This record gives sequence, C-alpha cells and structure tokens, in this order.
Amino acid sequence: MNIINIQPAWRAPLGCLFFSLFVLTVIYLDSFKSMVHVWENSETFAHCYFILPISLWLIWRKRVALAQAQPQANYLFSPLLLLLGLGWLIAAYAGVQVVQHLVVVGMIQVVIAILLGWQATRTILFPLAFLFFSVPIGEELIPYLIDFTANFSVAGIKLLGIPVYQEGTYIQLPTGDWSVVKACSGVRYLIASAVLGVLYAYLNYTKLWKQMLFVFVALVVPIIANGLRAVMIILIGHFSNMSLATGVDHLIYGWLFFGTVVAIMFYIGSFFADPPVNNISSMLSTSSASGVVQATARSKSYILSSLLIVFFVAFWPGKYYLDQQADQEQVPTIELAAIELPGWHIADELTSWRPSYQNLDAEQVITYERNGKRVMLYLGYYHRQRQDAELVNYNNVLVKEDDHSVRLLKKPGSEMMVVGQSMFIPRHQLKTASRSFEALSIFYVHDEYMAGDIKVKLAQTKARLTGAPRFGVLVVVLSEQEEGAKAAGQVFFEQAAPPIKRYVESRYEQ
Repeated sequence: MNIINIQPAWRAPLGCLFFSLFVLTVIYLDSFKSMVHVWENSETFAHCYFILPISLWLIWRKRVALAQAQPQANYLFSPLLLLLGLGWLIAAYAGVQVVQHLVVVGMIQVVIAILLGWQATRTILFPLAFLFFSVPIGEELIPYLIDFTANFSVAGIKLLGIPVYQEGTYIQLPTGDWSVVKACSGVRYLIASAVLGVLYAYLNYTKLWKQMLFVFVALVVPIIANGLRAVMIILIGHFSNMSLATGVDHLIYGWLFFGTVVAIMFYIGSFFADPPVNNISSMLSTSSASGVVQATARSKSYILSSLLIVFFVAFWPGKYYLDQQADQEQVPTIELAAIELPGWHIADELTSWRPSYQNLDAEQVITYERNGKRVMLYLGYYHRQRQDAELVNYNNVLVKEDDHSVRLLKKPGSEMMVVGQSMFIPRHQLKTASRSFEALSIFYVHDEYMAGDIKVKLAQTKARLTGAPRFGVLVVVLSEQEEGAKAAGQVFFEQAAPPIKRYVESRYEQ
C-alpha cells in the first residue's frame, strides 16, 4: 500500500490539527505544567512520562488503516469543547486540579475528532483514550488501600499464630512496632499494574470479554499482592529481630516482589492470547472491496474548524484569567480577638499541637476551662479561597505522616446539635507519648458549618460563581480523652458553635 498517494488529502487536516493542538497547549499551559509538576514530585506517577510516547507508537501501528480513512471536519463535536471548558472553569474555581487535567486531555480527543472526523478518530480511539493514563489520579484511594493493607497484614499474622495488636494503621508485635503509611498502601503497584494491564489486554486480546477479564485481574492482583508483601516484610522483620526489612531494603523488596507477580500474571495471560489480526491485509481487502475514496474536503473547512476550536478553547479560560487578576489584590487583614463564651474562662494552653494546613491567612488558638476541664479551640482562616490557599487540599491534614510525635486515629463520628440542627461531626484521637486527646473537626464556609470535603468544595465553587464571600475556616475542638464519658470538647462545641459563628461572621463584616 502506498501511503504517499493519499498524503494530499491529509495535509490540510494535519496542518490545522497541529495548529489547534498548539493553541490548546498554550491556553491551558498552566494545567499541563501542573500535571508535569506532579510527575516530577511523585514516584507514584513516574510512569506518566511514557504515556505520550506509547500512545504515539500505538497510533503509528495504525498508520495503514488511518491512511485509508477519509478525514472530514465534523462540527458536531465542537460544543463538547465549550462544555469541557466550563468543566475546567468550575474545577479551577474549586481548586480540583485532577478534573482540570482530565478535561484538557479530553479536549485533545475532541479536537482530533473535529478535524479528522469520526471515521479516522475511531481508528485510533484506544491510543487516544490511553492518554488519560497521563493524568495523575488515584492517590484518592490511598486511605482505603492503607486500611486494607493493615487489616490484611494483621489477619495474615494472626493465621500464623503470632501475637499482634492493631490500633488503626499501627501494628504491634512482640519484636517491634509497624505502621502502614502512604508508601505501603500499594497505590503505586495498583496504578502501574492498571496501565500495563490495559495495554497488554489491548495488544494481546481481540475479544472484549478477555480484555475486560484481564484488566480486572490486573486491578485485583496488585492489591492482594501488596497485602502479601506487607505480611512478608513484617515476618522478615519479626524473625530477624527487626534487623532486616525495616528500612529502604523493604521498599526494594516490594518492587522485586511486585515485578515478579506481574511477570507471572502476564505469562499466564499469554496462554490465552488471541491470534494477531493483520491490519494491513484486512484494510487492503476492505479498501478494494468497498472502493474507499480519498478525502477531498476543502482546506477552508479545516481552517474554519480550527478557528472555531480556538474560540471555544479560549472562551472560559479568558473569564478565569480575568478573575485571577482580581485575586492578585492583597488579601485583607482581619482583626482577631478573644471569643467570650458564657460559663468558660480563658486558661493556659492545653497543648502545642496544631493542624498542618498550608498557607493559612490567619490562625487563632484559645484554651478554655470550666470545672477543671480544659478545651482548646483552633480556628484556621482562609480569607479568600484561591489556588494553594484553600480549606480543602490534599496537603492539608490534621497530622503529617512524618510527624512521629503524634498518632492520629480515626474514630466514629458524633451526632451533635450545631446551631439548632443535627450534624455528623468527624472525630479523631490524637495520641502523644504521655497524653491522649479527642479532636472534633468541622469547616465553616461563608454562613454555615459543614463536614465533608466534597460539600465544602461545592459550596466554595458556588460562592465563586455567584460572587458570594469566599472565606472559609477550619474549626477544631481538642479536649482530653475521657474513657466511658462524653468528652468535654463535645459539650463545649454544642454550646460554643453559635457564638463562634457570630464571631467569624463579624470578622468579615468589618
């Protein structure tokens, strides 16, 4: 087959395609740069550097079938760009970068569909969809994977008859203590296995049920394998009296174990591979039988499509960047004062612990006392929600993972009356070497208390779109842990929630 014969039909669409993708990259450069920034700073997503080359290679494998397809500009896909742009704008207002990343990658597919048409796009649909693996997503699963790994490890150790005590993600054996942290969650193995599994299934199977089954196995195996890895590491440490598998060696062992498991999985999968399809001969026979005609669309239609693409991809970012200019104004200084609460008087500091929240505009710590019981009230202020200075952020936590002076244990939440309505308040236990505290945490956004990251993000996005005040406050109430009794912090917050609300609102009315 002579590909050169059909090159003239592709010159205009390819030229306009490269131009449109260049414009898309320039307009959404910050989003693409933030993706690369995540790749650079997280070993979990080191594989993302290879996604684009692999996608281009997969497209190259389809070059004969693609050359036979008839490119034709399709305006029906154009509104999708406007819709995706709106999604990007909302995600930018909410500070949800992963959605921004998904949107800009999705725009690449839409631009290709507009300029090449559905026939050509369908030919390379999988290589284009494979680009979504370049989006750094999946770390949201870490808390669930940590819990699974901790519970799986304890169950495995118990089966061997070894005494073990579990407290959340902390595991104690007679020979030493272990903690399941982010690096032990197995999310790296899961994401890597998902990428390799999808690619392997596409290249080796033609039947959909085989592809789906292998991808399912590729998702389940690393989770189980990581649990087994954790059990083995703990056992190695236990039987070596904590002289082995307690440092970097257990990370190396983990990757060796994972590599072996994946190799075995692929080896078994190879026995069920479908015979390869000769795309070239198949395409040639189809071409001669159906009399495929080379595309003759005029260059003007592609130029018009490119201009339409430029307008649609630039529409919402234009509004966002204008809003960003207003956000460059200096954040106002809010005057803070002691909050007077009936029945409580200000006392000496309860503890030096503070939540780990980034780029706070202000914070306030007051310790109250009544009947010999002390309660610490912490207020962390964000005067105006903006990128990297927002109430809900992946890096904002009550206790940093590398802070070994404090243990954070999640406890069942409490139903409490807050400003006249029943609310479910998240509850944690903070344990130091000598003391144990109960921590209640809740957010105050604009004019109401709320719990839950998603609810907070939606409220902040609504405020941004409607022009409402965009301040947010982290409210933490800390009290001494009391066994068999309602902690003083719960009693305190039910009484103090209305005065705190009035106080916060008054600060922003100044």
